[in-house]
Amino acid sequence: MIASNLIVFWLNGTRIISTNRRVYADRQRVSVEGHGDSYNLQVRAVQQWDDGEYTCQLPGPHTISQTSRLLVSSMNLLHVVC
Repeated sequence: MIASNLIVFWLNGTRIISTNRRVYADRQRVSVEGHGDSYNLQVRAVQQWDDGEYTCQLPGPHTISQTSRLLVSSMNLLHVVC
């Protein structure tokens, strides 16, 4: 389970999309939901420019990160789980 005092970042490449549930990207299309030990990134109405690497990162002395690659071939819903 993710401790409540930890910060969870979602990044698209090197650009920070969110910190915990606070979203800095297009809020009409992007949201982050926390459920227990996961923070789920959701992108609606996926566009070609959404293509790329998405990383969920827990920074600290021993940074933990998980990266997924999104290849956009159609305009559907993207749901990436961390």
